[in-house]
Amino acid sequence: MRARARAWDAVACHWLAPSAMVAAPLTRGPLLAIAHSGDVHVLDRRGLLGATLAALLARDARLVFVAPELLDRARAAVPRLLRGRLDDAALVHPMGLDLARFAPIAAARAGRARRDPARVVVVGRLVPVKGVEVLLDALADVAAPLELVIAGDGPARAALEARAGAVPARHQVRFAGVVSPERRDELLAGADLLCAPSIVLPGGRSEGTPLAVLEAVAAAVPVVASDAGGLASLPAPWARRFPTGDARALAAALTETLADPGAQATASAAVASTAVLDWGAVGRRLHAHWLTPRTSAA
Repeated sequence: MRARARAWDAVACHWLAPSAMVAAPLTRGPLLAIAHSGDVHVLDRRGLLGATLAALLARDARLVFVAPELLDRARAAVPRLLRGRLDDAALVHPMGLDLARFAPIAAARAGRARRDPARVVVVGRLVPVKGVEVLLDALADVAAPLELVIAGDGPARAALEARAGAVPARHQVRFAGVVSPERRDELLAGADLLCAPSIVLPGGRSEGTPLAVLEAVAAAVPVVASDAGGLASLPAPWARRFPTGDARALAAALTETLADPGAQATASAAVASTAVLDWGAVGRRLHAHWLTPRTSAA
């Protein structure tokens, strides 16, 4: 492995640690290190983020952060003298999508009528940072009956299922478990709204830019999302945002979006702006960032 790594022309790593830190001393060619969120927050919490970034900058790595908040956290962790170099080496960009997969869903959704009851979908791993408990609590203040489908699994599932028992009887809550890409596409096609109620954990951990939200936007599904982490930087047409952790504000956002006769038209119009998320476009931008010379930092 070590001998082969020395001969690699270039290396792209997802996660600053362990992937990029393992690759840095073993390889010689251009190195791209992509920070997704969990790695940044774990390293920061353990006091290792600044040292990790300094080592990668010393290796002349290029860095990609999937949300602006992650770059802000990185800048705060490195010594002031390294911030210019970090800014020069860093790019903020979410990961890409296969937009061709979602185009038929978006086309079929144009002009669709809302279901009765409306179907709200959550897609993601069931862990605390996803904030699904905020959505369950919000349903008490949503008057119109809803069907909530929660797709995904994880360590928080049992607690969330117990919490769902307190949801008013006018709503239906269904835990779908892990779903295949095909089943996810079916859920997006039939959803009236996708909700991303992500929170900021007590230690400061937040999400980057959840892929499920970008997939929903590409599929022309109206989105309601918190303003936690990378969600705060989503373009306004892509999502209706509410204050992180505020169940009543989430209930109002759900009610207003589902009652808005123009919500689907807005979501359909937003699809055109997702061209920047196509893997072809993302790949070209990452390639340019990674493999072309850059000016030296001040």
